[in-house]
Amino acid sequence: MGYSCIQAREKILIYKEKNYDYMDFLKNIKVARKRIIVILDENLYINIVDIRCEKKTNEKIACETIKESFGNGNDLLFNYEVSQDLQKLYIYGVKGGIKLAELCKGASKIRIFPLQLLVVKKLKYRIQEKSWQCIFKYMNRYYYCSIIKGLVELTFIQENINIFNNKFQEVVNKEVLYLDNTINKLDINGMKDFNYIELGGILNEKVFSK
Repeated sequence: MGYSCIQAREKILIYKEKNYDYMDFLKNIKVARKRIIVILDENLYINIVDIRCEKKTNEKIACETIKESFGNGNDLLFNYEVSQDLQKLYIYGVKGGIKLAELCKGASKIRIFPLQLLVVKKLKYRIQEKSWQCIFKYMNRYYYCSIIKGLVELTFIQENINIFNNKFQEVVNKEVLYLDNTINKLDINGMKDFNYIELGGILNEKVFSK
């Protein structure tokens, strides 16, 4: 049996294109022991640490930085990646640890992705540039991601397109911009050069679980 893919929002879970509240899902829905959980609607906390002069292990640097920046952080889930090119350690945090704990019980294998990191992971196979930026829309929310040397350096989410545009104008950079082809280019203010990219095959439960 393959992976069961569960999409997690603040108050509902989405499984096989049906919505459930958390308690109903936990009581009544049977899933595989191997599970992928995709966290929706949550902003990423990103902390970037210069490791050029560090003698500690990357894991120790990450643990110390997380403790200093977030304390116990009981509701936050963390991961880190290292850029050898930039000699920097990227720490990613996202809310949801407490409410997702029950979904992890009984699992033999768990993979948890914030939607932003999952989409970027999938797009890397289709984009040649090491540094780029993208805008995509999922469940009525706009997502922006800036990728530098293969790693996500900045991202934000917004439901209101006007607020999104204001924030986008503050952070847009010179890297190639990829735009989800379901978004009307006129919705994004001040955008001149971009490439449309089809995300339909990525934002799909069957693809999530591959």
